[in-house]
Amino acid sequence: MKQMIKNRFSCLAVLIFGIVGLGITACGPTPSDGLDGGDQRESITHGKAVKASSDLSKVVVAVVAEKTEGQALCTGSILSENLILTAAHCVDGNPTQVRIVFATKVKEASAEQIRVARGVFQNPFWKNPNTEKQGDLAIIQFSGGLPEGFTSVRLVPKTYKVTTGDSVIFVGYGVTDGLERTGSGVLRTTKSTVTGQQSPTEILTDGKETSVCFGDSGGPGFAVIKNNFVQWGVASSVLNQECNEASIHTSVMAYEPWIREIIHEFSTPKKSRKPKKSPTTLFLGPSQE
Repeated sequence: MKQMIKNRFSCLAVLIFGIVGLGITACGPTPSDGLDGGDQRESITHGKAVKASSDLSKVVVAVVAEKTEGQALCTGSILSENLILTAAHCVDGNPTQVRIVFATKVKEASAEQIRVARGVFQNPFWKNPNTEKQGDLAIIQFSGGLPEGFTSVRLVPKTYKVTTGDSVIFVGYGVTDGLERTGSGVLRTTKSTVTGQQSPTEILTDGKETSVCFGDSGGPGFAVIKNNFVQWGVASSVLNQECNEASIHTSVMAYEPWIREIIHEFSTPKKSRKPKKSPTTLFLGPSQE
């Protein structure tokens, strides 16, 4: 966990066990409802499960990182045919392998719904943040292409402004109970409200009624613009372990040039090549495909 401000729980990854047969032991769509019925207080916390047919399910993925303590679950969004946007802390610790799961229920994912990462690009500010740039962003490059039906997310332009009072949408695979750390591995969504800025590059949202929680790290924060889901943020942290106070999202707009640069350099069909700046990247161990 990387403590950046008092009472901030930055590591929103969650330790998981026995998911998708991996031996896990550990830390442009148009809007439609696309939500399962039933208990309105299921969670992300207090959200709704996302149907496999939903537009939201076609741009959001689970990220499973294999680390020394086991494997950690996070969330990500699709940038291109071979790139995923997530939180930098999800891939800290030089994981030996990272897998991308394209399914609304991680435990039920088939081999055809799993991809293996080839490399990870962490934002350069993450390792050495200053008061304005925390940089909790990473881009994962994977092989195998997108499964049928999946597509890339729409990103807001760098001129977009998120303001206090805005209604926002969160999506993630996190726990339903922050203290018990239970309920992870199912894609859920909820709505919240922007309450201000935590820093020049981070947006603060209300978490008293509903919130992102552990395992939702790296998941997208959406706004609806001209009847489209558009991503403005990436889930980074919460202010208490119960996940019922507030959440902090990294601003996509603040890092739009870096995101676009990675997309331009490393999206297929361009031939992959090693990045020029080694501090932004760590390469994973050999693929086990």
